[in-house]
Amino acid sequence: MSQPKNKFFITLGCSWTLGVGANYIDGMTEPDLQEVAWIDDEIEPLSFRKLISNKLGYDHINLAEGGSSNQRQFRRAREFFLAKDQEWFDNHEVIVLWALTSLYRNDFFNINTMVYDKLMLTRPDGAEISRILLTDHFDEQVELKTLSEHMKMFDNFFEHKKITNYWVNTFNPHKYPHQFPNLLFKGMDLLSKLTNDQDDNNQYHLSDWEHDTDRKITKAKEHKLVNPISSHPTRAGHKIIANLIYNHISTR
Repeated sequence: MSQPKNKFFITLGCSWTLGVGANYIDGMTEPDLQEVAWIDDEIEPLSFRKLISNKLGYDHINLAEGGSSNQRQFRRAREFFLAKDQEWFDNHEVIVLWALTSLYRNDFFNINTMVYDKLMLTRPDGAEISRILLTDHFDEQVELKTLSEHMKMFDNFFEHKKITNYWVNTFNPHKYPHQFPNLLFKGMDLLSKLTNDQDDNNQYHLSDWEHDTDRKITKAKEHKLVNPISSHPTRAGHKIIANLIYNHISTR
C-alpha cells in the first residue's frame, strides 16, 4: 500500500499575502504599528494564507515577502522548486497560491552587498537607478506581457509536476495577453473583491498608499478592512479574503 502524500499549501506574493499589519488594533499609532507589524509569530495566524491552509488541512510554506516584486517571487519560486528532486514532487500533494503585485517594482542583485535589492520605481526618495529605469527602461504593457509569459511558463511547469496552482491579482485587475483559467475571480483583484467595488480603479495602485485618496482604499479604510496607517488588510480583511479564495478554489 502506498504511503499518503504530504500536503503543502505554498504561497507567493507581497506584504498583503505575508500579512504585514494584520495584528493592527484600533487606536494604534504609526510607531505602535511599526513595532509589531512584521512580527511573524503574530501576523501569520491572522493572515489569509494561513487561514486558507488551515481550512484545507495542508501544511503551509510561505514564500511571500513584504515589498516583494513579481520578479522576486519568480526567483524565489525557481530557487524553491528547482532544488527539489522528482521524488519530492511524487511524494507531495501541492497547491500553490500566487498573488501578483505591482508592475512598478523590481529586484536586482547588488554586487556590493551580495543580496538582491527591492526597488519601487515610482518612489521619489528612492535610488537613482529607480528613476533611470522608470524613465528609460519601463513600459507598462511590455512589463505586463513579460509577466504574462512568466506566468504561462510556470503554469506549464506546475502542470508537468502535477501541482495545482492559482493566480490572483492583489491590487490591479490586469488584462493579460495570455488566457489563464486558473486566474481567480476572472482577474478581479483582491482590493476590489474586498471592497465589493468592481469598477475600474481610479488609478494604477502602486501599493504605496500613505497619502493615497483612491476610492477603493478609502472605502476599505472606512469599513476597517485595511488599517488607516499602512493600508494593509486588518484581521477582518484577511478573514474575508481567506473565505473568498477558499470558497473559490475548494469548488474548482
